[in-house]
Amino acid sequence: MEPPSVAQGLGLSDCQVSIPLSQGEVLGLVKKWDNHPNPEQSEEWIEMAARQRPGDQLRMVTCKAGPPYFYALVRENVILLRFHPVLLD
Repeated sequence: MEPPSVAQGLGLSDCQVSIPLSQGEVLGLVKKWDNHPNPEQSEEWIEMAARQRPGDQLRMVTCKAGPPYFYALVRENVILLRFHPVLLD
C-alpha cells in the first residue's frame, strides 16, 4: 500500500490506496479474492478498461467507512471511475 498521503491526495483520508496495478493484476485479484469467474464481463469493468489511457492508474482502495474496497481508475490524481466487484457465494 502507498503512504497515507496518496489516499489523502485522492480525497480518501479514511482509506488506503495500493500501488498502481495493471488490468491483468486487477482481474486476477478479483477472480481470486471475490471468486468472481468473469469480472471482465462486468459493465463497470468494461467501461473502466475502455476509458483507461496511457498515464492512468488502476488502484485498489480499502476504506474504513462505506464500501470496504473498490478498484479506481485514477487520472491526474482524480478518481474517474470505480469498479466494485460483486461477491459470489
